[in-house]
Amino acid sequence: MRGGKLFSPELEYSTEKGKLHISNLWLHLMGIDIPSGIIKNASCKRQNLTIRTFLHIFLIEEDNIIQKDSILFQKGGYSKTAILSTLLYLITGNSFEDNEEFDEKPIKEAKKTAVIEYINNSLSDLASLKNELPDYGYYNLGFIEENINSILNQIDSAESNLSQAVKRSETLSSEIYELNNQIAECNMLHNRYQVLQGQYVSDINRLTFLVEGEVHRPEYIQETLCPFCNGELEKGYQESCIEAASVELKKIMLQLNDLNDAEEDISIEKNNLEEMNNVLQMERAQLEEIINSKLKPKIKHLRHLLHLYRKSMEVQSQIRTIRHLEHNMIDDLNAFEMKNEVEVKYKPKEYFDFLILQGISTILESILEACNFDNLSSAYFSKDTFDVVVNGKEKSKFGQGYRAFLNTVVALTFMEYLKQCGTYSPGILIVDSPILSLKEKKSEQASENMKESLFRYMLKHQDNGQMIIVENEIPELDYSNANLIYFSKDIDDGRYGLLYGLTE
Repeated sequence: MRGGKLFSPELEYSTEKGKLHISNLWLHLMGIDIPSGIIKNASCKRQNLTIRTFLHIFLIEEDNIIQKDSILFQKGGYSKTAILSTLLYLITGNSFEDNEEFDEKPIKEAKKTAVIEYINNSLSDLASLKNELPDYGYYNLGFIEENINSILNQIDSAESNLSQAVKRSETLSSEIYELNNQIAECNMLHNRYQVLQGQYVSDINRLTFLVEGEVHRPEYIQETLCPFCNGELEKGYQESCIEAASVELKKIMLQLNDLNDAEEDISIEKNNLEEMNNVLQMERAQLEEIINSKLKPKIKHLRHLLHLYRKSMEVQSQIRTIRHLEHNMIDDLNAFEMKNEVEVKYKPKEYFDFLILQGISTILESILEACNFDNLSSAYFSKDTFDVVVNGKEKSKFGQGYRAFLNTVVALTFMEYLKQCGTYSPGILIVDSPILSLKEKKSEQASENMKESLFRYMLKHQDNGQMIIVENEIPELDYSNANLIYFSKDIDDGRYGLLYGLTE
């Protein structure tokens, strides 16, 4: 009947064989319309999934509430493998139907040898590739990242300083060029003044010569006879030029003095311009020195370091990638070798991974804390015993009262875990005598505070599913949000028993 649904509202269900079993109705209510075959032993043989496979986990009878073994395992019932497979199915929805076919041993060994050889060759190639990577030095990644940020800041600062120095150098060059033009103009004016001064001096010498000649003219004997006819020459009137030359000389002397003053001014201006030019030339030379011997080499050095660090990061990234590939190959090889062992056994406990056990332990410890378990320091769910361990002490070492309490907590834990994390959840829990009102030794009894806290916890967490608790004496709490039924075993006092009208 695994080929189709086992539930239909028009059909009648029964507990008798050969008819539609009531178990299918319960499974349908949990969302399981087509039950899977559950592995029942290490050889992967299967059995049908029925409600009876896991009913004992959520219907805990009084005889079982104090058992030392895990409440998850049924005495004399289904095998532990079947129960664990069922729990895995309820949690994950996985019934492990897709079992692989294993090859015959010679074929398996040949495949194994080929795979191992391929992986080893790949590992050898990766090792060669890693050895061929350039050596840029090995630096801690945190150190590299910190230094890269520092170098980038230093490069920005140095380039800013370089830009400012270049701009200042350009400004100085413009100012020097302007000063050189002004100095050239001064030199041109000075040359012109020199030429003009020479002209003035020549004029002065000429006039002086004329005056001196006029002064000494009477001293010279003048010819009175004609050289040709030897006749007497007539003496002409000769006007004196001394006075005119004197006036002209004074005028030229004044102009020469003005020219000397102008030449002196232009010399002073030229000297000032040359001094300013020297200062600017010196400043520009200093800037060029800073630019060429400090800023540019510093930026070049910083860029080299930046390149080195980045290449180091790239190489390290490549090395990490290669190592990751190597580890994956080795893991795949180990998994392949384990998978290809001659004897392959199904072990359901191995599929209860860390996340599942952690989730169960977290809920288990939170319930024990909420229930004020005496002297609670730590608690976890043991994969070995599939039971609770409190303060490093296994449940089997506790007294009956504590065992009943802990078994109830484990049942509550699985009810809550399946509701929160499971694929399928029964949504019901029935417990008979969870606080065990037996006459035990004082040291073996669960404290009244624990009992009250357990019932208070169940009252507050009814959203996890329907809980039915059968108990002789219950703590005095507010049961207004629960359906409280009292069986008196007295036909004159309340309800006699579970079934109306039926008495012993």
